[in-house]
Amino acid sequence: NAQPQYTTNVGKPFEVKLAADGDDIFWNVIGRRGHLVDRKPTSRESQAWLGIDSSNGVLSGTPTAPGYNVVIVVARSGEGDEAHIDARRVVVIVEE
Repeated sequence: NAQPQYTTNVGKPFEVKLAADGDDIFWNVIGRRGHLVDRKPTSRESQAWLGIDSSNGVLSGTPTAPGYNVVIVVARSGEGDEAHIDARRVVVIVEE
């Protein structure tokens, strides 16, 4: 499977709907969901702009700075520790 890669621009709303097979799907995203606002090695604070709607799989946000975001999107069925249905790496590149 090819890993999804998307490109957007600073200040432009970004949105993509992900899909998975199954009923009662719950979505989660982990990884780099923002851009670095403090690049000092002792701090490296990040400002998140990218999020996912846990009920419908819409990954969205409006980036405020260029950079790249590499996240893992997980789809699971049911609540709690139910079985994972799918997990995939998604890359969102933000250009000026």
